[in-house]
Amino acid sequence: QVPPALSEQERNASLLVMTPQQHMLWLRSIYQKLVCHPMTGLDQLWLEYEAFERQQSEALAAALIQELQPKYQHARNVYLERNRVFSVQDLQWKARLAVPPVSSSKDEEKHAENGGVVVGSGTGSGASGVDGKKKTDDTGGGTSEEDMQEYNSKLQEEFDYLTLWKKRCAFERTNPERLTSPQELAHRVRQAYKEMLCVLTLYPEAWHMWSMWEDTLPSSAGTSRGSSENRAIAVLQLGQGYIPDSTLLVQAHAQLVEIHASRAGVNKSDEGSNGGHAGSKPSDSLKVLEKYLERAPTSLGFCLYQRLVRRYKGVEAARAVFAKARRVLTQHGQGATGSSS
Repeated sequence: QVPPALSEQERNASLLVMTPQQHMLWLRSIYQKLVCHPMTGLDQLWLEYEAFERQQSEALAAALIQELQPKYQHARNVYLERNRVFSVQDLQWKARLAVPPVSSSKDEEKHAENGGVVVGSGTGSGASGVDGKKKTDDTGGGTSEEDMQEYNSKLQEEFDYLTLWKKRCAFERTNPERLTSPQELAHRVRQAYKEMLCVLTLYPEAWHMWSMWEDTLPSSAGTSRGSSENRAIAVLQLGQGYIPDSTLLVQAHAQLVEIHASRAGVNKSDEGSNGGHAGSKPSDSLKVLEKYLERAPTSLGFCLYQRLVRRYKGVEAARAVFAKARRVLTQHGQGATGSSS
């Protein structure tokens, strides 16, 4: 007769019923895992572990402590080295909100001042740069000197914060913990990028950095080369969901589609395998830009699309794109003007 399956609550309750010996071994395993992990309070935890082992047996404690001492010292050195590169308090990834870049709010103000007409630079929410020398305009509705100073100060603060996250991710890529498993190292670095995007969700550069790192992973770091390529594109697609008007993410997406499809064609001819991209062609990158231009038509987007069309469809098709771009951008600008008025 098959015994009845235990529920999760019953299994958890069974774990609480331990003999003193089982409880001691359970605590020892937890201590031994924690003291090898670089984190705040590691020294205090090591002292508690030493006291715990000495309470059980002085002879066994000496042997176990001597065995774990190098791992503890390595974790401690990694923690101190991390603190020299960046401070966890400065990252603020658990307390800071995912706000748009400073430059995007400035672009919205200019958009309102221009009556809602958008020609379309295609820089997305992560556009950076502003004419810092402009103070006031002829109508008196321009930017004051104090506003420009405040704006430049916020830009510098934003740049320093982004640089801090770049340092953190670059440091994790060096494998400071000397992890021997490529999968574990990839998971650790991937987690750093996920934490960065918790606070930099609306920054295209952050998504682009993560995607490019995923694309460089060797097959040993994941299940296969095709999985790494698909994951790199998936990161860009996820970023476009948060920043639908970012041309940086769309262009990177189109380039990856081209590269992966070309690589799959080479693998198919050389090895009889398509590397996980069945039926894909380099010209499929046109569909990526076409979807982008449907949701966020911009002049830069049409320029990039025209280059691809010329490459895969010829000069006449590229000229048709130019005519379509003039028509769509004009209609888009008129529609924005009408809605603002």
